[in-house]
Amino acid sequence: MNSNCGHFTRGTPVVAARCLPFVLVCLLSACASYTPQLLVSQTSLRTSLPNVPPQPAQGVTPPFVASHPFDARDGLDATEVATLAVLLSPDVKSARAVQGVAQAQAFAAGLLPDPQVSLTRDFPSSSAPGLTSAFNLGLAYDFNQLITHGVTKQASASDTEKSHLDLLWQEWQVVAQSQVLMNRIGQQEQLAQVLEQEQAFYADLMPRTRRAVADGNLTIEVLSPYLTAAADNARQLNEARRAAMDNRGQLNALLGLTPDVQLDLVFDRTLPPINDTAVRGSLSSVAERRPDLRALRAGYAAQEARTHRAVLAQFPALNVGITRVRDTAGLYTSGFALGFTLPLFNRNRGNIAVEEATRAQLRQEYEKRLNAAHGDALRALRSDAQLMEQIRLARDEVAQLQLLSDRGEQALRVGAMDALRYANLRSGLLAKKVELLNLEAALREQRIALRSLTGMDVSIGS
Repeated sequence: MNSNCGHFTRGTPVVAARCLPFVLVCLLSACASYTPQLLVSQTSLRTSLPNVPPQPAQGVTPPFVASHPFDARDGLDATEVATLAVLLSPDVKSARAVQGVAQAQAFAAGLLPDPQVSLTRDFPSSSAPGLTSAFNLGLAYDFNQLITHGVTKQASASDTEKSHLDLLWQEWQVVAQSQVLMNRIGQQEQLAQVLEQEQAFYADLMPRTRRAVADGNLTIEVLSPYLTAAADNARQLNEARRAAMDNRGQLNALLGLTPDVQLDLVFDRTLPPINDTAVRGSLSSVAERRPDLRALRAGYAAQEARTHRAVLAQFPALNVGITRVRDTAGLYTSGFALGFTLPLFNRNRGNIAVEEATRAQLRQEYEKRLNAAHGDALRALRSDAQLMEQIRLARDEVAQLQLLSDRGEQALRVGAMDALRYANLRSGLLAKKVELLNLEAALREQRIALRSLTGMDVSIGS
């Protein structure tokens, strides 16, 4: 051992200078390394569904979606599309990345501050004998961070929980969106089928009617209503096909698929009665089921901790350290350093006011969201009953008009009804069928929203 390292008291700066590289190596060995990540240059949209083998239900979808084993071999129903939405949706993947950022921020907030080391060297400008270089070596720590560390960790834990619940709520929204799109696709494709049947009727009738006009058996006034009805039917058919194609494209985008992927969708067109009593009874516990309300509560808990931290931070900031000093005359001294803030003017009152105001804002936001959850659910229940009554009446009217249309066609063939009256009769039947399809689609879409609002399946027997 050399003389400088052997006599620590009189060679402290030399020891520190020679040991510093080793200390830095030890510290750097525990540091994170930087690895660049380049952006992708090609689209990541899938050109086909991933090969997902049949598997039992694993609780991937939210609780308001009826759970059953995933098997795409017989087509994709609403539950299987919801499962794919949770697994493949770019929106959910983006939300998971946001959750990662929130977790990293919470982790950083919970770390303790590092101690501070300081070293200064002074060199005398005089050449007088007996003078030597001076140094000041100090080790200090901010103890104020220890006072607030406990509540900081509480805030970090609540922030982590909030980020998880925000992701879960995003999954719920994506599932609901996939079901809304499936409902619209089903309604539009069913409407297209009805219009195609009507188009086939006109395609069969028009040539015969034109020949009759050409032969002089019918006048042009008889042909005109058919031409008008056929043109209007063709327009509605094109609009329904275009709307179905557009919504299929939106569903593909939701699942991260290219627009040309053709999904084999299976639609459930039943409308089971709603369990009104169970839905109303569930509203008392809706705050325990809905992730957005739970996330707001977690955010409020984090803000409570931040408010507490601001109150604790009003106490004087304390910085304590130890020092080792040598002056230019070669005299060594050891001591301590103590620094604290005098709470005369600020006393952290500004930060406390901000945190308290933020807490009050979050409290009001939670109360507003909870009230909205109850109000929206109750309004949906009332609207559901009205829609069900409208659907019942529309079905009765469709049945009656269908009977009249069948009789009218027979009367037309024997000349007991003129073409204009029959065309009007068929147009009325078609309009009522379209109205019924729209009412049923509106009811299904409203029930999708109600399931998201309550976090439960709202049908009887669920």
